[in-house]
Amino acid sequence: MVETGESLGQTLIREVKEELGLDLQRFCPFETVTEETSDGSVARHIFYGSISEESKRHLILGEGSELRFFSSLEIPSLKIAFGLEKVLERFLRAVAAGQVKQNC
Repeated sequence: MVETGESLGQTLIREVKEELGLDLQRFCPFETVTEETSDGSVARHIFYGSISEESKRHLILGEGSELRFFSSLEIPSLKIAFGLEKVLERFLRAVAAGQVKQNC
């Protein structure tokens, strides 16, 4: 959640550190998804980046309930929170179409 006075980038860096124990260096925005909930309208800001194989071995699961890596072929069979499997599918289509920066 964005804290008062914090930019989206600062929020992302802080949340990744809290949730995964990673010091995020490079990332790019992908899209913002807005949905209506019982608490009102919620905007989910989607970013992407990459992490090294070494970093993957040292991930720390913080506030989240489950973490694992999966292939794009597994997406339809996964239960991904907040309906974000559709975002992943759009992202993979954008990658295939060359619409995503490669150095994030």
